[in-house]
Amino acid sequence: MYYSAQTLLLSAGLETSTHKGVIKLINFHFTNTGKISQDIAKLLKSTYDLRQSGDYSTDFIVNKVTAETAIANAQQFIDEMQRIISLDE
Repeated sequence: MYYSAQTLLLSAGLETSTHKGVIKLINFHFTNTGKISQDIAKLLKSTYDLRQSGDYSTDFIVNKVTAETAIANAQQFIDEMQRIISLDE
């Protein structure tokens, strides 16, 4: 998801090197302007939060349903990034 969002940002001449920066720029330049729905943007943030918990929480355990949901969300997000990028070509 991060790299597909980065690709979209780069296609718009925007750069950042952090996950938080990607989320902020996507929200500012794409969600706030209506190019990306809030629901799609929330997928990036929720998956980022899940990743943070997995990386830094000592008691974090993911179950199968959460993992499957994250995978489905990632595919939906990536599909939307590809759709938007192809509109700009």
